[in-house]
Amino acid sequence: MKRVLVVGILALRAMGHFADNQEDFEKAMKMAGSTFGPLNKAIAAGSFNDVAAGAKKMEAVFATSEKFWTERGTADGIQ
Repeated sequence: MKRVLVVGILALRAMGHFADNQEDFEKAMKMAGSTFGPLNKAIAAGSFNDVAAGAKKMEAVFATSEKFWTERGTADGIQ
């Protein structure tokens, strides 16, 4: 009985952890969408400071995405 209870508690904690990461992943994808257009415009305009700022945001998006897919063991999401 104790084993079942412990396994159940651990499963619920893991689900909560994945839910937090799901929210982080969704926020990151929204940031990617709102950053990509202005980043392309900055590249075309040669505005290097804006390019650097946009690239920094995209770096964070890719790090969040990699973490999300790695935790789920999805090899094709990581490549």
